[in-house]
Amino acid sequence: QPTLSQMTEKAIQTLSKDKDGFFLFVEGSKPDWAAHVNDPIGMISDVLAFDNAVAEALEFAKKDSNTMLIAVTDHGNSGISIGNTNTTKGYNTKPVSAYIDPLKKSKMTLEGATNKLKSDLSNVEDVAKLYGLDNLTYEEKERVKAAKKKSDVGPIFTTLLANRANIGFTTGGHTGEDVFLYSYGPQKPYGLIQNIDIAKTMAKAMGFNLEEVTNKLFIESESAFQQNGATVTIDKTDVENPVLIVKRNNVKAQLFVNKNIIRIKNKEY
Repeated sequence: QPTLSQMTEKAIQTLSKDKDGFFLFVEGSKPDWAAHVNDPIGMISDVLAFDNAVAEALEFAKKDSNTMLIAVTDHGNSGISIGNTNTTKGYNTKPVSAYIDPLKKSKMTLEGATNKLKSDLSNVEDVAKLYGLDNLTYEEKERVKAAKKKSDVGPIFTTLLANRANIGFTTGGHTGEDVFLYSYGPQKPYGLIQNIDIAKTMAKAMGFNLEEVTNKLFIESESAFQQNGATVTIDKTDVENPVLIVKRNNVKAQLFVNKNIIRIKNKEY
C-alpha cells in the first residue's frame, strides 16, 4: 500500500493537470483512532505520516504560487501531556530522555502489535516487546497476565507504556482545546478564528457561495415529494436512524438518513 504522502503526491500530479484548478482533501485518520485508545506510538507515527503528506502539498504550493494550503484538525483528543503523577516531584530536573526513550523502543503501534496476538494470548509478552514493553517487572507481568481476552490487552499495554514514558491522558474521548491551524498561500486564514470560518475562506478562494451551493444541492424533501403527488412520513422506530417513507400509486420508497440510498420494492439504488 502506498504511503499517505505518496498518494498525496500522485493526486496532486493528476489533479493539477486541470486548467480550472482543483480541490484535494487529504485525511490522516489514524491519529484520532490512536488517541481514543491512548496509544502514543500510533499518534506520533501517524502524525508524522500526515506531516510528510503536508510536505508534498507544500512543495507544490510553493512552486505553483497560486495554491492555498490548509492543515488543521477537527478537534483535540485524549488530552495527552508530557508529564503525569510520576513527575509531580522532580519534573524540573527530569531529562527529556525520561519521556522519549521508552517510546523509542516500540516497533509497532498498539494496533499493529495487538494484531500479532494469538487467540490464547500465549505470546502476550513477545507482543509486549513489539510495543516497547521489554524487561517487564514482576508487577507489569502480573498486569499483563490479568488479560483474559485480546480486547483486554490494549488498555493494559497503553497504561504500562504511559507509566514508563511519564506521559498522561485525561480521557479516551475528544477534548475541547483550541487546535493548531497551519496555512500557506494566497488568501490563507490565520490567527485565532472560528472553525466554521475555514470553510468560508476556502469557498471564497474557489469562487462560490456556500449558501447558494446548499440551495442547489439540497431541497426540502416533504414539499418536493408532495408537489409530485406523494405522501411523506417518517419512520422513527429506530430513533437514531429515522427513515423517510414516500408513497405514490401504491409504490413505497425508503430514504435513509445520512446515506445516498433509496430502497424501492426491496431493491436499493
